Amino acid sequence: MEFFIFLIAAMQMFIIPAQKLVNGQLIGMTGLRLMPVYAGYIIATSLYIVVYILKGIGLYTMAKKAGYSKIAIFSFIPFLNTLMIGRLCGKSKLMNIDIKWIAIIAMSIELLYAISMLINTTAINLAISNGAMVVSGNQLVINNYTLDRMIFTTNILNNWILSFLYSFSTVALYTVFMRLYSPRNALLIVLLNIFIPILWIFIFTCRNVDPRTANAYSQNIYVQNQYTRQNTNSYNAPPSTPNMDDPFAEYKGNSPKDIDPFAENTSFQQERNPFDDNDKK
Repeated sequence: MEFFIFLIAAMQMFIIPAQKLVNGQLIGMTGLRLMPVYAGYIIATSLYIVVYILKGIGLYTMAKKAGYSKIAIFSFIPFLNTLMIGRLCGKSKLMNIDIKWIAIIAMSIELLYAISMLINTTAINLAISNGAMVVSGNQLVINNYTLDRMIFTTNILNNWILSFLYSFSTVALYTVFMRLYSPRNALLIVLLNIFIPILWIFIFTCRNVDPRTANAYSQNIYVQNQYTRQNTNSYNAPPSTPNMDDPFAEYKGNSPKDIDPFAENTSFQQERNPFDDNDKK
């Protein structure tokens, strides 16, 4: 998906220029094709290669450390590297859902989103290259009906359906992943990644973190939380101490006449008093 993000940004900056601002008011488009369409692809491809290599190196190193040598090559394959991120999360869960299923869903949505984005950007670039997209006042008008319908349909699909599903699934996946490998910055990184593709930076910088250690730590925290909820019936209760043997258990009973371990021995009162007979006499 990073490639399409870079491509759209390049098109908006260099292919389809921004509206002209005069005296604080927008007065319409200034024209099209400040740069050739292929220049946008060159810019997007160059940026994507950098991201692709660094992200692949990070995931590949993590996969080798985690013992996934046979499938470590997935780190360099688009879409399958999303599945690798889920595999590196180990046995983690989110809302009692195994992270592997979240990774599969995220990968499937990412694939559909990429296909739709490819159709959309191709139609727009064809319209620009063939002169079918023209400026009319402050709007862009497409004279080709087929290209216009393709752009219209994919815009609705991308902006209203796939973008939401993609953001939701990747946020869920990346949150678990970053909580394992960079817990202090997890939330900030995931939220920023929705608007700017920066996750690859942290994947590369966290490549030396041992996934097995991270997964063991996460599993330990999960077990502690389960123990706390089980013994306190509260999600925010302080950690409880495991049940220990009561040193005074032998003195406790159901009868109100429990033996007091600190009371004086009164058994001698039940013995015969040698002076009782003399007093009676």
